[in-house]
Amino acid sequence: MVALALQEAIASLDREQRLELRDYLDSTMDSTDVTLTAEDEQLIRDRAAELDADPAAAVDSRAAIADLRSLHEARRKLAA
Repeated sequence: MVALALQEAIASLDREQRLELRDYLDSTMDSTDVTLTAEDEQLIRDRAAELDADPAAAVDSRAAIADLRSLHEARRKLAA
């Protein structure tokens, strides 16, 4: 879990600084650092098939990110 002080420091960054930080973090990870399970791969295939069948079901990326942030925050609060 990310230390609260680090979370607060990141929250204080402006948009450009957060984007720069994101790019930096992305550059530090090799794609081999992420291992998908068979379940992960099936979920990706299932969701791709859903979008192929009904493109209108797609969710705006900003809305999806906001939902993920809310979920992460809720889980963080439960863990505290």
